[in-house]
Amino acid sequence: MGLTASLFNETKSNALQTDPTTGDIQLQSSQKQRVQGLSTSATGEVIEHLSITAAYTYLNPVIVADNSVCSGTPVVCTANPATVGKQITFVPKHAVSLWADYNAGELVKGLSFGGGFIYQAHLFNAYTAPNPAAYPLGRFVEIPETVELDAVAAYEVTEKLRLQLNINNLADRLNYSQSFGNRATPAAGRSFIFSLGYRL
Repeated sequence: MGLTASLFNETKSNALQTDPTTGDIQLQSSQKQRVQGLSTSATGEVIEHLSITAAYTYLNPVIVADNSVCSGTPVVCTANPATVGKQITFVPKHAVSLWADYNAGELVKGLSFGGGFIYQAHLFNAYTAPNPAAYPLGRFVEIPETVELDAVAAYEVTEKLRLQLNINNLADRLNYSQSFGNRATPAAGRSFIFSLGYRL
């Protein structure tokens, strides 16, 4: 078994910021961000013929300052109440992955199979400052958590010929592969991929 772990505390000044309406990137946002967290992983053969790879990451991503509310002449900028203290956009707090492979050659020569899951906590991709008329408490855009179950089965017909079937998103759950501005792109539903490999 191989085990790794790390702790970190990172601070960023003048972070890139995406306009939630247009999707344009504002290079000098004056936003300061801090991320504290830990990352762990384990990989190896837990019992004979069964190998796993597991990982977990926890992040505490916080916008600690954002003087982006500007007005007056001369211009005076103050803290943005819609963002300060909030979770950094596009950054989930939790992420987990687990994959297991089993070599079933003792049962059927050349057979192996495996499966695993991916979990990612919800994330935010836009915050909007309060507007007394439309939304007095402000509003935000949230991307739901991601949960995906996958499986694979493979059979080595000969030393050179290999057949493999992958089934992704077994539960056919609605997940999102990308998020930007105030929108998100749905990920693929349940899908089957058959492949044929030949070693020269």
